[in-house]
Amino acid sequence: MKSFKPSLLPLAAASFLAMGALLACGDSSTSSGPADPGLSSANGSGDPGFSSAGGDPYNPGDPGTGGTSSAIGTSSAAGGGGVSYEQGDVPPKADWVAPTCVATGSEIPANDPCVLYFGRWDRATVPESPTASWSGAHIRLKFNGTGISIKMTTNSEQGYLKQIDGGELVKLDVDESASATVPLFSGLPAGEHELTFYRRSEGSFGMFSVQGFVVEGGTIVVPNAPSSRMIECMGNSITAGFAADAPTNSLETNNTITAWCVQTAMKLGAEWSVVAHSGQGMYINLNGTGTQEPNSDHIATMYDEYQWMHFPTWSGVAPHNWQYNSSGNRVPWDWSVVPDVAIYAIGTNDYINPDPSDLAQFNALFKAKYKDFIKNVVRPHYPSERTTIFLHGIVLPDEWTPHHKWDTANRNLEELVAELNSEGDDRVFAINPRPTYSNVDSWLADGNVDFNGDRTHPSAGGHQILATKVSAIVREKMGWQ
Repeated sequence: MKSFKPSLLPLAAASFLAMGALLACGDSSTSSGPADPGLSSANGSGDPGFSSAGGDPYNPGDPGTGGTSSAIGTSSAAGGGGVSYEQGDVPPKADWVAPTCVATGSEIPANDPCVLYFGRWDRATVPESPTASWSGAHIRLKFNGTGISIKMTTNSEQGYLKQIDGGELVKLDVDESASATVPLFSGLPAGEHELTFYRRSEGSFGMFSVQGFVVEGGTIVVPNAPSSRMIECMGNSITAGFAADAPTNSLETNNTITAWCVQTAMKLGAEWSVVAHSGQGMYINLNGTGTQEPNSDHIATMYDEYQWMHFPTWSGVAPHNWQYNSSGNRVPWDWSVVPDVAIYAIGTNDYINPDPSDLAQFNALFKAKYKDFIKNVVRPHYPSERTTIFLHGIVLPDEWTPHHKWDTANRNLEELVAELNSEGDDRVFAINPRPTYSNVDSWLADGNVDFNGDRTHPSAGGHQILATKVSAIVREKMGWQ
């Protein structure tokens, strides 16, 4: 087992936002519930929007130049003894065949078959320069030498993590630059090393492309086989790691790698892909706002965005229009990677909106949209014999429940899972982090410790609770050791 210690900035005294000030986000849960993780016909992880404490996540500010890095600390979000990230042993892909590397010198092209890419990458439009925007996208390669740099282009300041030989995760901020060569590691012992390079900031911080790598005193070698396990998560700000490293949202504190999905995959020794966007819902987004498609009145939700290659990037230039990629055209996802497990953590932002007078109608519309998503978007590409689906419900502290109806949403998810099961899809399950619909056995019960000040976005410790619970459920249902 490898232990990774993330940067956990000290938690400021919890500030409890008034309900009306809630800017919701991703996919949440609450407490350190029972040792036995609850499985139910529907389940709970939310996706409230963005927090008023952290500023506008869609407008990260003026880009600068260059890159800065910092080693990751070990202080806990609760101010205690630190949070340890554990990575399980990676089971190699049995049918993997080692590719023939292209690189023969110190320059490694980005499309060398020995460079492994995980997450959603556009590798077809410009093959020599793969492009990604969804958070959590990452790269792994082996090289023989004493140091390595990455050649990359970004369209705004973005946050990354770099890691050598499975060691400490180090934060790296890269400013906007045209095809810059960014040093990653130097002064290493001569010999073989493995680099992992992670995007930690949400897609709202922009796109990036990779042009290659430069090795000091050596070149690439054949990488390890990828894991035989693959997990994909879809959600909102909690899945995206909004304010995961501290109570405010910024480039420094936004960290998808800290968040529950990536941590679940790490615990299971799996590769991962994350498709997450703060403030989005399945049927309707936070307060009914969101991504409006060009020349249309349609507001895109995660139902739509899940089918796209790129995060719909926010333009930093007034009037701050949404763009679908750098050329302004929406590119569909090619469904080139079929996961073993797909976890959908969506619904909190939907349920921030409905008024009690039309709740019954809203429930029906929400369930219908979600069911259509599973049956007509997901299953044609991820058949039940290949992919097991988990619907992650919503769990926030009790004081939110009467207004936002989290429990109503979770019961709808339970009913939806039961319907899908009765129609013959027996590989759909629900994860229930709030089994009795109360704080008694909720996974994240302590609003001051398990959340980063706003009782909506988990702290790093809260994300670890979620990851421990979810990984146990996935392990049991998949029969993974």
